[in-house]
Amino acid sequence: MQNLVMIKPRFTRVEVHRMVQEKSDRIEKAILTNLTRLGEECVNQARETNSYEDQTGNLRSSIGYVIVAHGKIIQQGGFDKVSKSSQTATVEGAATGANFAKEIAAQYTTGYAVIVVAGMQYAAAVESRGLDVLSSAENYAKQRAPQVIASLKSKIDNLK
Repeated sequence: MQNLVMIKPRFTRVEVHRMVQEKSDRIEKAILTNLTRLGEECVNQARETNSYEDQTGNLRSSIGYVIVAHGKIIQQGGFDKVSKSSQTATVEGAATGANFAKEIAAQYTTGYAVIVVAGMQYAAAVESRGLDVLSSAENYAKQRAPQVIASLKSKIDNLK
């Protein structure tokens, strides 16, 4: 004679799905929060170097970041108008930087990315003269990104 034990769940599939979705949403929020912080830190790093004289304000205004999640821009920062004598110049810099970041973001259709740019065409020429437009921000990101990823992994592992 066999004994059968019936286990009856005290939850529904809908409840399981809701719980999984809540955890997924918390993970997504943590990722986006940390990538946004990294983007802001990189923009601050780039703007604080002051290794070049920005005549119009365009170059500094064109510095900013976008956060991409699964092919969509979720967050944008920087691209602030730097006050200089010509307001139209700084508006141009901010718009050019934001548009350039969006062009690059279109290449990232899966996963997550933080993209930091200096959108003016002459940014590379300024860098090539030994002046720091984004170099320090890039070095900062290379150093900081592994720390951000490790922190996220830890948070996800400890998610209850």
